[in-house]
Amino acid sequence: MGATGATGSTGATGSTGATGAGVPNVLTYQPNGTASPPNQFTSWTALYAEFLLTFGPVWISIDVTFAPLGIATIDAGTWDFQGRGTLVSSGLNASGGAQLAIPDGSVLQNLAGMDGAYGDIQLNTASAAISPLQFIGTPLAQFRVHAAAFLQRGAVSVIDVAAGQTLFLILDEDINFNSFPGGFGALVNLSAASSTLALSVYEGLNLFLGPPGNFISGVAGSNLFYTYDASWPGNPANPSFAGTTNPATVIDTAPFVAYGPAVPGDWSPPPTQVASALDQLAARRGSDVIWQPGGAASGNVVTTWAAVQAAVNAVKGAIRVYIDTSIAPAVIPVGTWNGFGAAEIKPWGESFLVTAADGATLEDWARLDGMTLACTCTTTPALSFPNPGSSLILDNFGTITLLAGATVPAIQLAVAGFSFALISRMGSLDNSQAPTVPVISVAAGTTATFYMQDAAPNFPALMTGNEIGGGAGATVFWENDDTVPALASTLFTGTVNQDPTADAANEAYEPAVPGNWSPVPALVAPALDQLAARTFGGMQTIRIPIALATVASAAIIPAGAVVTRAFLDVTTAYSVGATISVGTAASPALFITTVENNPQLVALYDFPQDTLNAVADPLLVTIAGGPAAGAGFVFVEYSTPQT
Repeated sequence: MGATGATGSTGATGSTGATGAGVPNVLTYQPNGTASPPNQFTSWTALYAEFLLTFGPVWISIDVTFAPLGIATIDAGTWDFQGRGTLVSSGLNASGGAQLAIPDGSVLQNLAGMDGAYGDIQLNTASAAISPLQFIGTPLAQFRVHAAAFLQRGAVSVIDVAAGQTLFLILDEDINFNSFPGGFGALVNLSAASSTLALSVYEGLNLFLGPPGNFISGVAGSNLFYTYDASWPGNPANPSFAGTTNPATVIDTAPFVAYGPAVPGDWSPPPTQVASALDQLAARRGSDVIWQPGGAASGNVVTTWAAVQAAVNAVKGAIRVYIDTSIAPAVIPVGTWNGFGAAEIKPWGESFLVTAADGATLEDWARLDGMTLACTCTTTPALSFPNPGSSLILDNFGTITLLAGATVPAIQLAVAGFSFALISRMGSLDNSQAPTVPVISVAAGTTATFYMQDAAPNFPALMTGNEIGGGAGATVFWENDDTVPALASTLFTGTVNQDPTADAANEAYEPAVPGNWSPVPALVAPALDQLAARTFGGMQTIRIPIALATVASAAIIPAGAVVTRAFLDVTTAYSVGATISVGTAASPALFITTVENNPQLVALYDFPQDTLNAVADPLLVTIAGGPAAGAGFVFVEYSTPQT
């Protein structure tokens, strides 16, 4: 009875209806609930009878509190709501929404709309031959759907637009149409050549279409007009629509969207709409240009280096120049080309090579990324950096290479007091075709710092090792990580400050077994220091073949070593009278004496022991008695004990 009471309060609201004389403007359909006329009904037929007594707009509130599966079903028949009845969901539904089912053959005529403002409302349809929503008696009809859904399980469309009729269908805010898994009719069918649908979609439409994928269907000659905002998901295939789809009206268009720049000075003039802002941006070169020699200029594609430089000038170097050699090689022509300390060169597609002709100089360019700059350099350096503190970055296999016949460096740092930095991250310098000419030459009084990092095993930072040149008075700081060796260029005789960036003092280490350390090191350097302070006695071995004469090993048994085992392996018996002893020059029988073996027998003699070797000597095997036959091996194990 609590639920019924709450519904009664809805009746009080209804008393403010359009007639102003107590006739409600909210009629509630509560199947299996409690009837409380004049505004709560358990029978659809009774509700409709009350509707016919009203005037003006009426909300048909669906309350599924007591309905099986939360689905209310209308009675069989045709129900005309005269263009003023709107289906809504009661705020009392436990799930917050309601489903209303229209049985096969039943028809709701001239509904004004569906509104899920007070809870989602879903219309379930399963009609085999007659569309359950129809608009009759008027050439112009309107149906507004807000925050609602359609579950279509019928062979015919949900809505039928008759001959000579125009329906204005407005779908507003999170509308769902579900005909999945397929075989069901469209939402709307234009049944005659004179039928027209004006469809407006705003703030979200979700289509769950099963085959054949019809949202709209219609015969030849019918007309479909769209108006939609930016939430429109796009027109589906609609294979069963044979009519005419007219040009759409898009209401979220840039000319009508206001824009106020945060920094008006970035614009000229400051735009007031999105469209004019986009037009200005499109007219700018932006942050990139593609140089495609032999191609066709279009958009940001240029075909001459002069056009590249013009684009660089326009943005004062804030640009990336992509090199496209898919049609013709890229050769930078004679001239000085300013990069303003910011311009970058990058590959486009599979391109990787750009050549600087002799006399071509890239001045103050900032980055060479993924490209090889091949420098002719017979009279003129290919790159120049006239400003103190300049730098160049080589990235992702970016390479500066001297071509055969080059006689001057690619980069000549010749201004006294000048400083320059090269940052190489998987980059390379290569003078293998001109090995007597450095790629970079540092003059007396000039300082160059090289940050050399991330070289690949098959792509070293210096191809020959001699790519850096310079004489007395030149200074180089070589900041290399553990992928790049120290600088040892034969073409550089100035001062080299080796400063590896990969330093054991800065490399973290976490011992797997902390108990093996005292104290536990946190860095590689102190771990190595601890290990160096320990004395290890790892087992060492010496094994030599023996024959008919005395023989000594090439290896030395250290003084202080302890022999723990000695073997004599006679593989061929020795002549009668032959004897064998094993030791060192200082003590020939130190490990095995002549009485401890019989070399006239093929046998393996094994002598575990604890014998200190006092003098550093080779292992000595003494063969006496002048044997005519005999052979074998002698093997000793020794270690230097820990102290």
